[in-house]
Amino acid sequence: MPLGAVDLDPILCLEETRVIAPDNTVTVAGQVLQIDRQPGRRTCAGLRVLARQHLDGTITIVRPPDIRLGHFTADGRPWQAPRGTRRAARPRGRSGDTPRETQPARPARASSRTRSTGTTEATA
Repeated sequence: MPLGAVDLDPILCLEETRVIAPDNTVTVAGQVLQIDRQPGRRTCAGLRVLARQHLDGTITIVRPPDIRLGHFTADGRPWQAPRGTRRAARPRGRSGDTPRETQPARPARASSRTRSTGTTEATA
């Protein structure tokens, strides 16, 4: 039975909840894994994360729903993609699933400020 676009990698893995230590590390299967600095965040200490041990032995640290904080080899070293292999970039728009070109244009805002003309009308 064809699976289409279903990604089995997050399904066929051993998943455990962990809490990141004050030194930005997580212990999984007896290995201490160092989480890199994350943009926009001073530290990851105290975050609840999912540690996924995949069938090929690699370990992925994910913050739900699916924010990847780290990917490691079976022996605990940071995983490096082989040169020349990159994941295809997904088109991202405001909603994350629609390319920006196909989204309708946002209507122009009406100015909320009214300008005073400085003139007064004479009453007769």
